Amino acid sequence: MLFCLAFSTAIGSLAPPSSAAEQRAASSRAKEAEILALVQRLGSDDYFVRRDAEQQLLQIGPDAFDALKKAERADDLEVASRASYILQQLRVQWSRGDDPLEVRQLLNRYDELPDERRTAVIGRLAQLPHRQGLAALARSARFDASAEVARRGALAVLEMDLGNLEAADHLIERELGASRRSSVNWLRTLVVELRDPQAATSRWRQHVEEEARLLADDSDETTWPLLVRLWDHELKHGNARGTVVETFAVLTHRIETTRTIQDQPIGGLLFALDWCLKHERWRVLEMIEGRYADLIRGSRQLIYYLAAAYDAQGKNDLAAQTAEAAFDLLADDDEARSEIAAALALLGHFEWAEREWQYVIDNFPAVD
Repeated sequence: MLFCLAFSTAIGSLAPPSSAAEQRAASSRAKEAEILALVQRLGSDDYFVRRDAEQQLLQIGPDAFDALKKAERADDLEVASRASYILQQLRVQWSRGDDPLEVRQLLNRYDELPDERRTAVIGRLAQLPHRQGLAALARSARFDASAEVARRGALAVLEMDLGNLEAADHLIERELGASRRSSVNWLRTLVVELRDPQAATSRWRQHVEEEARLLADDSDETTWPLLVRLWDHELKHGNARGTVVETFAVLTHRIETTRTIQDQPIGGLLFALDWCLKHERWRVLEMIEGRYADLIRGSRQLIYYLAAAYDAQGKNDLAAQTAEAAFDLLADDDEARSEIAAALALLGHFEWAEREWQYVIDNFPAVD
């Protein structure tokens, strides 16, 4: 299978490239084909073939990283064990001479740290002033042994404000090489976004959907909080462009995914309404209200959020009527009413919150 892929890739690269970009792409495809063939030879019955493939992969170095990580999970135990051995021998140059001193200090013996400590290093790199940790974070997205930690490195870059950083796209691109890891692909899309925001929109959708599928399949490469952070960037991207349909699509995907993966019927809706309220995206909110009218009518908290949105738009009478409908909706749980009151207070609607708390005082026995 790998030989077929390698052969077809190599054949595809024989077409004469017509530009520098195509030449680079052809060279990359040829290199990938060579690496795949070498990885397959790690399972050869001939010791000398295995040994030669191992030495060549070591000479290729970091460019073989992705293929070797995938080979670690191969059904062929010989391939898996040799791939693991080669990865242990490959030494990633975590810090470079042009890195700031503090970055080099943080990356000292980085690859020897456990996952939790490397995650902590990523957090500290992200907090360095003037985005000094940008290149190192991109490096972690490419080379960290853990797919989850690599994603954390990529997300730390996504959460930086890079709009006014000159040559940020080239700085990121320099670190990525030919890797096809998910974390690296996110950063490639960020480079596209920095150059042409509209061109990145469909790519963010693909990344989020792929991540949600991994999570649904119980993959150990990602977690729910990581998916949420990726969603947050997709929303930030869409909101910056002022789109309506695209932003609605992002929010509905989050609503539906939360319902299926997290088994939370209204968790995603609460987020969506709160987001629209905070960002004053009233047209998007109308579309969500129309699509999920039945779910909203069955939840006191969702109705209250709608009331808050009406109030923010100056629709005072409609806000008061909607808040009254929320208060009147049957709820015999004092804890639920108290939680809703606390949420209303955070929204700044103290009158509605006080009424809920007063209802609890008047209608439920005191417990503390």
